[in-house]
Amino acid sequence: MSETEVRTESGLILIVDDEDRNLQILGSVLDRVGYEVMFAQNGKEAIQAAVQELPDLILLDVMMPDMNGFEVCKYLKSLPDTEQIPVIFVTARMEAADVVQGFSCGGCDYITKPFEGEELLVRVSTQLELKKAQLRLAEKTSELEESLKTVTSKNLELASLNHEKNEILGIASHDLRRGIASIIGLSQLVRDGKDLALSEIFEMVGMIEEEGVKLNELVTSLIDVHAIEQGHMSFYFQILDLRDVMENLLRPFMKTAAKKKIQIEYSLGDTPAPVNADIQALRQIFENLISNAIKFSPIGSVVGVFVRSTAKGYEVAIQDKGPGFSPEDLRKVYQKFARLSARPTADENSTGLGLSIVKSLVDYMHADLRLETELGAGSTFVISLARAELSGLED
Repeated sequence: MSETEVRTESGLILIVDDEDRNLQILGSVLDRVGYEVMFAQNGKEAIQAAVQELPDLILLDVMMPDMNGFEVCKYLKSLPDTEQIPVIFVTARMEAADVVQGFSCGGCDYITKPFEGEELLVRVSTQLELKKAQLRLAEKTSELEESLKTVTSKNLELASLNHEKNEILGIASHDLRRGIASIIGLSQLVRDGKDLALSEIFEMVGMIEEEGVKLNELVTSLIDVHAIEQGHMSFYFQILDLRDVMENLLRPFMKTAAKKKIQIEYSLGDTPAPVNADIQALRQIFENLISNAIKFSPIGSVVGVFVRSTAKGYEVAIQDKGPGFSPEDLRKVYQKFARLSARPTADENSTGLGLSIVKSLVDYMHADLRLETELGAGSTFVISLARAELSGLED
């Protein structure tokens, strides 16, 4: 390669030599073909210049007072900012031991004194091209690593979605088909039962209604989960009296609890409890929690519902006398389709979605949910909401 073939070269090169003449000769050759050059005359100056300017390449004399080239190179290779800068030793010493020492401390090439200008340019150009190739390779590797992370994340997401799809299909193939088959069978009995007593017909109609309620609960839960996760559920926040919300909710549950001889004990406080919340989300949270408390409490036991004032707002505690949650249950209590060890005490329907919906709605409303439980001694779910200005309370 002649000098005319490398006149488009560019890059910043640090030349380190304690002899002024050597600096002039090296600088002249490099400057003539377009390189930008800077100089240092000892090891300390070389390290300072390299750290501050981060040159593309260093031409480093070996024999210098105080700190030789090998020591300078080794130090620069120990620093994160300068370790990737290629170093070419320029020296009159070419004994095998010197060459080995130079490469072992991080040098990438040697140029012997006296040197030919064309040889110098070829070696410099080669190392700069290698550096560029290494940088391109590092960039591609980084891009591939990011792509791999994205693909891995997508695969995990797809695996999760596939698991949920299988769960839904499992429910559809079992609960939905069972419920629909039961409704069809009972309807046919009513239609064809010419000799059925009126009381028997009423009983079957009641059973059809129960199956319909179960299926509606299941489908509603699936739709709600999908709407929450897709961000399609809209929220309208307003100032509400938490006591009124709970009082209206409790009335229909009294009848449900009475069927299991369960008593609902409640205390809603003596003064207004204003909170800023979405009425539908609030109802759904408490309906799920009260329904679960009744489902999992033993026949003849007590379910407690309490509204309490706190330093920052109000909390609603829903307490049952059920089996409580095991450590394994606690790890997955808010997961969708979670199969927990506890079962409803009167063979009630349970979709495994209620607590997942509760957790999502609580998070959306920036409220707080905590679970206090003891295995074999019942559980208490506590929802905490911030206090709102009483002046904004809706009639």
